Amino acid sequence: MTRLLSIYLCLLLCLAALGWFGFRFILGAYEYYTAELAQLNHQVAGLSVDNIHTNTVIHTTHGDLMAYLGGPRRYFTPLDHLKEQTIQAFLVTEDVDFYHHSGFSFKGTLRAMLVNLKRQAFVQGGSTITQQTVRSFFLTRKKLISRKFREIIMAIILEKKLTKDQILEIYLNQMYFGSGAYGIGAAAEVFFQKKPEALTLAESAYLAGLLKAPSKLARSHRLAYKRGAWVLKQMRHKKMISHEQYRHAMVTTIKRKKPKSRLKKAPYFVDALNFELARYFDKKTRHSGLHISTTFNHHKQQALQEVMKRQWFYLLKKSSNKRAFRAEVQIAGVVYDVHNHHILGIKGGKNYQESQFNRALYTTRPMNDVVIPFLSLLLIGKGVELSKIIDQGSGITLSQATKEKNLPVLAEKLKEFGTRSLHNLLQNLGHTPEKIGLDLLLGAEKVTPLTVAKMYSYLITMTPPPKRSVFFKQATPPPFHKKSVRQDNPLLIKFQPFDTSLPFKNNKSYGSHPDDGINLIKKLFQSSDCTVSFSSITDSSDDYWSIYLSKNTVTVIWLGSERGRIKLPELDTEQQRIYENLGHTLTESLCSETYQKNQSST
Repeated sequence: MTRLLSIYLCLLLCLAALGWFGFRFILGAYEYYTAELAQLNHQVAGLSVDNIHTNTVIHTTHGDLMAYLGGPRRYFTPLDHLKEQTIQAFLVTEDVDFYHHSGFSFKGTLRAMLVNLKRQAFVQGGSTITQQTVRSFFLTRKKLISRKFREIIMAIILEKKLTKDQILEIYLNQMYFGSGAYGIGAAAEVFFQKKPEALTLAESAYLAGLLKAPSKLARSHRLAYKRGAWVLKQMRHKKMISHEQYRHAMVTTIKRKKPKSRLKKAPYFVDALNFELARYFDKKTRHSGLHISTTFNHHKQQALQEVMKRQWFYLLKKSSNKRAFRAEVQIAGVVYDVHNHHILGIKGGKNYQESQFNRALYTTRPMNDVVIPFLSLLLIGKGVELSKIIDQGSGITLSQATKEKNLPVLAEKLKEFGTRSLHNLLQNLGHTPEKIGLDLLLGAEKVTPLTVAKMYSYLITMTPPPKRSVFFKQATPPPFHKKSVRQDNPLLIKFQPFDTSLPFKNNKSYGSHPDDGINLIKKLFQSSDCTVSFSSITDSSDDYWSIYLSKNTVTVIWLGSERGRIKLPELDTEQQRIYENLGHTLTESLCSETYQKNQSST
């Protein structure tokens, strides 16, 4: 009796222990899945079109497309921009009951399970469009039961947060179609060079069919076409299209077109712009579908490149060692708007594919004769008459002063008043010389082509340039993008140039009025009605500078041997004149009525 009682007691203790452990297990599981549910709910709560990382688009000052930023092709397309048949093609392919379930389709899952059991492998997933959407943002593609469970829970949560149309809009702009295209907008461009709203029925079915295996089908037009035909058959079976529409789509020839190259127009400008954008926006914002309106002027860039090409080949023909010239000599240029302080065009080297280093912004070379106008301006400001120290016969021009080697004469005269005056002037124009001395007066100070352009802009406006040049005018967010912009950097960037002048003591003839600068230019340069030009070429120099001025712009071109391994060809007076006049394409562009109108509208 006592032994039987002991057995009962042991059984009761075991049952109690099992009950306690069972209770703890159930409680732990409940707490785990409650926490898991809260986490999943938190993740899904913020999902919207804001989460779609679309390409930032860069436009010229006239609205023409320049480049895209932000990795693979992805452009946002609103759902109401698509044809109904395009939407139906995706629904019949991926989730025909999309508008009739709450995020999870038991029928679709059961069908997928039967197929998987039959083939003894994970062949189908049975995921709805909502499930695919949450998976693309939050989950991996590993075929695990735990992942499937999370996918279903998150899909149900998302259905309660967003409308069906909002979910479908996110889905169509998020999914991968192959060939580097993400979203329906990029897919239409990559495969057909079309806007998504212009897709035909056959093309819509073709794209919808790609989602089954995008990487595989995008590489084979035959397989993709066969899959598209299956989509059309399903649309007819579901009575989404008529028999006549089906027959017409089936006989329609689908021609895949090679996607347009995404090589940047004016890549040196785009690289500099991207670097400048980093000062105002974080990386996420820069790649979130902004529309950047730049200061880039296509006509000015074309003219600049043409002149640079002509100058480079002219000197190549004059060179005694053409092979070394091709290897060692570089060229860079910049077109600068003196009134708005905009960069209208930049070429940072002779070949972007060989070297992405932007010499227009970062290569520093001696000024040489380029310093002459500033020496002259300072001397005039101190009451010196240039005609008394430079023997020119008929008039004083910068070109003549250069030929007559009058730079040392001007430098020696200014030295009487102190070399710091030139140092202060250049510093106020945005460049702080490293040394103060006779070398500075003789043009030994090293500057970049952009710095030269900004300095010469002072001669036209008598207004110091701002510390930073302007590459873009504004950045407009896409319609759905609101949250990722930093509060301290508004999208509309306003650049305020300095409005102070640089007065000179005892300045009787030249002061701070813009006309003073124009008068000085006319006195120092050989000028036409619209432009003046000047080339600095000295026998001992490794650098040729070319400067073209108009009332609105300064264009600076530098050509030289960066490492000094080759001596540039020596040009006589006539050859130097020819070299300078190679810029007639640029001067015609600067003088054109179209350009003047563009400047006034800007």
